Amino acid sequence: MKTVVERIEEQQDNLYFQEHLKRYLFAMPYFQPGWTLDIACGSGYGVSLLGRDTSQHIIGIDVDRQTLCKAQQTYAQGLSFLAADGVRLPFSVGTFHNIVTLETIEHITDDRSFLAELSRVLDHNGVCVLSTPNREHSLRHQRKNPYHVREYVADELLELLSGFFSMVDLFYQSFSASYYSTVAHYAKAIQQEKAHLPRPMRLVIDRVYRPLKHMVPASITNLSVRSLLKQQYPQPTAEEIQIASDPLEDYSVLIAVCRQPIGATGRLA
Repeated sequence: MKTVVERIEEQQDNLYFQEHLKRYLFAMPYFQPGWTLDIACGSGYGVSLLGRDTSQHIIGIDVDRQTLCKAQQTYAQGLSFLAADGVRLPFSVGTFHNIVTLETIEHITDDRSFLAELSRVLDHNGVCVLSTPNREHSLRHQRKNPYHVREYVADELLELLSGFFSMVDLFYQSFSASYYSTVAHYAKAIQQEKAHLPRPMRLVIDRVYRPLKHMVPASITNLSVRSLLKQQYPQPTAEEIQIASDPLEDYSVLIAVCRQPIGATGRLA
C-alpha cells in the first residue's frame, strides 16, 4: 500500500496543496457574514484565505499546539487560533454561522460525537462544509494513511451525516478529462523512453523495481523518472481540479454541504 501525505503546507507547486485549496475555494461561496470556524486548520493558510472576507470573524482550531504556534506566527494579523479538540468544542450552542473541516472526520475515533459537536455549535441557519477521502479510491490506488481511523464511501457518509443535519448535499472531487488525457500521454512517453534504455537497465526496472514498486515512495519514483527518462509527472492546473454534484471519474474526495443542524441542544465542553 502507498502511504500518502498527511499535513499539508502552503506550497503552490504541491498537488495535495492545490487539491486542498480547491476545497476551501469551493466552500467559501456558501458562507455568510458572521462567525466562521475552521476545525483542524493545520498550518493556517485556510484561515488566512477565509479571513480575506472582512464580513467573517474566523477562528482556526487544531489539536497540535506546535502547528498552531507556527500558524499564529505566519498569519498573525487579525486571525485567531485556538488549541481544541473537535469532539469537545469550547463554544456555546449556535455560535457559528459557518464551519469548515477538511480531511478531519477520518482521523476521529468517535465520529458521531464529532458530528454532534458540529451540529451543536452551528447556527440553525448556518452551513457546515466537510470533506473526507473516498475509501473506494484509496483501495483502488492502494493508498494507506496510517493516521486514518476509517474512510467512507458516499452512501455511508450521507447516511451518517443525515443523522445530524436535515439537509446534506454531496459533491465529488476529481480531475478533468483533459488532465487524465495528459496523464495517459505521460505514461505512454515513459514506455517510449524506456525502450531506448540499455537492456540491463530495462531488466532491472522490469524484474527488480516493478515487483517492489508499491513499496517505493512516489517522490523517489518521480525523481527516477525525471532522471532516467526525462519525463515530469504532469501537475494539474486549478481548472483541472474539479468538484461536481455528480460523481466524477475516479473521484478521490467526498465533500458534504450540511445545513439545518438536528438537536442543537448538545453539551458544552
